[in-house]
Amino acid sequence: MYVPIQQAIASEKKWLKISDIIEIAETMYQSPFWDCPRRMIMVRQHIPTRPKATGRMLKLFEEEGIYQNYRYTCFITNLDLPAKIVWETYVLEPIQKTASKNLSMILM
Repeated sequence: MYVPIQQAIASEKKWLKISDIIEIAETMYQSPFWDCPRRMIMVRQHIPTRPKATGRMLKLFEEEGIYQNYRYTCFITNLDLPAKIVWETYVLEPIQKTASKNLSMILM
């Protein structure tokens, strides 16, 4: 994960708890390669509660205890929806499509 994104995640203080293992936040992120800032949705999953959590640890902050407890995923988006809905769209939609495809194959 790029250093500026790790720094943006580390500086985030307002995380919305979606469940016992997942928290979500958002910020505007400006890459040096972009003309304008873009919305970044950040998701963190609690590793002790969910050992097989997806995402990446913040290597830049390995010495700081709190960052060892989470895996992080980021989504850059232009969707004008609540952060939780954006996350659900990116994560759940592919799962639903796969399940629907598998169901269709079973019913044939």
